[in-house]
Amino acid sequence: MGKVKKKNIIIVGGGITGLSLLHYLTQKYASREDIHLQLFERENHPGGTVRSFKEEQGLFETGPNGFLGTKKQTFKLINELNLGSELIRAHEKASLRYIRMGNRLLPLPMAPKALLQSELLSVPAKWRFFLEPFIKKSAIENESSYDFIKRRFGIQVAERFVDPAVSGIYAGDAQRILAKTAFPKLCSWEQQHGSILKALSIEHKKMAEKPLLHSFKTGMGAVTEALFAKHKESICLNSQVLKIFHRDDRFVISTSQENYKADELFICTPAYVGANLLKHLDVQISQDLKSICYAPVVVIAMVLSKRAFIKMPEGFGYLNPSSERSKVLGVLFESNVFSHRCHEQNMLVRFMIGGARHPDIHLRPKK
Repeated sequence: MGKVKKKNIIIVGGGITGLSLLHYLTQKYASREDIHLQLFERENHPGGTVRSFKEEQGLFETGPNGFLGTKKQTFKLINELNLGSELIRAHEKASLRYIRMGNRLLPLPMAPKALLQSELLSVPAKWRFFLEPFIKKSAIENESSYDFIKRRFGIQVAERFVDPAVSGIYAGDAQRILAKTAFPKLCSWEQQHGSILKALSIEHKKMAEKPLLHSFKTGMGAVTEALFAKHKESICLNSQVLKIFHRDDRFVISTSQENYKADELFICTPAYVGANLLKHLDVQISQDLKSICYAPVVVIAMVLSKRAFIKMPEGFGYLNPSSERSKVLGVLFESNVFSHRCHEQNMLVRFMIGGARHPDIHLRPKK
């Protein structure tokens, strides 16, 4: 019998996407000796922005501080990585969220009664909110998130609820991000039921228990570290891919060390990085990737003594509407969410700065 020809599969990018892809491809081809998998990561560490640091003052996250337990597949992966015993849940009281208005933290209303009592909306704006069932649905294809909510609930709801929500979730601009992308469920409810409030009353009966925020005892970096440990023989750190091109019907991946050939190629980098890598392979795809707008965010963690507070802030944290003209998108009360992340006499907070409102934030010199 002739020698079996190996099939090379290369993944570029060792963030959570690339590492997860490597994990599942390894499972898929576990019985195939003819498949060779390899992942290239330009940094000296895996995980991309998903990293956790344990310092004397506390546990710090460079990226997400947790994940919502909405997908069974997520927990399946956690069990496959033997991380089930490391899981923790956010504190129940952390569900309280605020909007900052005029240097005051006003609770975000989560029920009709709370909305009526809220100082976030004027009396006319509250009346306008509850007129939503009488607003006709629209056929506008590419309506922004801001315009969608303004049309259905009024301008104050758009300015004080949706504007800070979009900046908090996506670090983006509610007047540019499409409603069908940011809030697909709300858009589908409008089309199906003609009213979001009407849909909520119907869907509320079907909805299961509210998903809880989860993390790990050692932080979210536990996932990327476990994936790296499990598949490190297939991972090349400090290996920057410089360009990619075709030769003899195969992909050629040129790295800072040498060239590699691949039969299948997966690009798991930010779009702007992928655009540069693919410019010699496919000009159109490269241009499409380059056109995707990214909103840079700077994360600043601070450990504060509880003695410095006249009154300790409660809940998850707060968001800033654009009208506050702040470079800070929002502040997360980290130790309120996961109390073990700093000493009980202190409070750990994270500031999210920049985003689409201040895209040059990462260019400013460090002091």
